[in-house]
Amino acid sequence: MTVLVERESLASRRIELLDDDGDVCMVATGFVAGREDARFLVSNRHVFTGRNERNELLTDNARIPIQMRVTFAASTLNQTYEAIFPLFDDDRVSTWRQHPIHGKYVDVAAALLPESLNQHIADLPITLDGKASIGDQRLLPKVTPGQTVFAIGFPFGANGGDRHAGIWVGATVATEPGFNLDGKPRFMIDGAVREGLSGAPVYAFWPPSSTVPISDPSTTMTAAMMQGSTSAMIGIYSGRLRPDAQLGFVWKLPYIEDILRAGTRVNLMDDLLG
Repeated sequence: MTVLVERESLASRRIELLDDDGDVCMVATGFVAGREDARFLVSNRHVFTGRNERNELLTDNARIPIQMRVTFAASTLNQTYEAIFPLFDDDRVSTWRQHPIHGKYVDVAAALLPESLNQHIADLPITLDGKASIGDQRLLPKVTPGQTVFAIGFPFGANGGDRHAGIWVGATVATEPGFNLDGKPRFMIDGAVREGLSGAPVYAFWPPSSTVPISDPSTTMTAAMMQGSTSAMIGIYSGRLRPDAQLGFVWKLPYIEDILRAGTRVNLMDDLLG
């Protein structure tokens, strides 16, 4: 039986961080993004390191992640494909990239996926322009405080009924998306965000028959009535304000683009442990 699903449900990738014994020490979320002909797995920097910006370990029992196991949508219909990637090379330099200027102070990172993976996976890169498909155009929607958005991923490692289907965790935009928090390009959402969602893409979503508010300088249109559904990815979720809080951070899209374009790799000893 054919099951129709929203494409956003299949946009997220489940990431398991493995220690040197091959045991899982953290579960998180990521997604595939592209630049030119390259594809990247994007998640949070703290996911790839297992550490926060103060170098404190976040993993179960303070274990150090050495590699990651990622579940992709396979090129074979209705199948998944698992791949394991090292987090550091033999010289203890990261295989992933962080922000070229702000480094560990931007909790976003991206790992270049090998070209050999292309024959095994069917993942289409997420578009990072912040726009929604409106008819035959892509336009910037207006996103405001109080609006419902969705972090789609794998809270507590659970899935949405299929191994590569994410769970839609609803939240409201809690701060003005146009403002930066503490000088950093991120805003807050308020919802039941939990462990395992780190690295999840955050979407504004409009179901069929919705009116989408438009805030795009390329058009005088202020709203559009949709027949089908549409969405716009507006950022990447990175964790809560405090462990007991419902408030979580969403990093804005331009910093992801910076990393794909010119991200720098990290020396394990100097930058993480030093």
